[in-house]
Amino acid sequence: MDPLKELIESLAKLEFGGMTAEEKDEDITKQLAGHYLALIKGVTDRFDHVALFADDLTKIQIDGEIYPLTSLAADGDTHRSEIETILSELLADGEDAEEILLAVQEYIHT
Repeated sequence: MDPLKELIESLAKLEFGGMTAEEKDEDITKQLAGHYLALIKGVTDRFDHVALFADDLTKIQIDGEIYPLTSLAADGDTHRSEIETILSELLADGEDAEEILLAVQEYIHT
């Protein structure tokens, strides 16, 4: 194995508690999707399309209807708080909001 690749993998395991960067990304995507789905289920049990917006993290589109997160969940709602916390941490770390939200959308639609 390439020594540089081994070093990168071992650093990733240290930083992410034994997970590779890809596994960590997938875990974060699943967590966010789960929280979004909980909010969506408050509106409808069945939907065809969900869109999330990198330019406005405070809204979600469900089957063409746009909802502010504030109308889907109160300030103290666990799911809303987790979405806001996870996204703010990722963005503070320099992650791309559009890339994150596209992955979450894809996960929701599977």
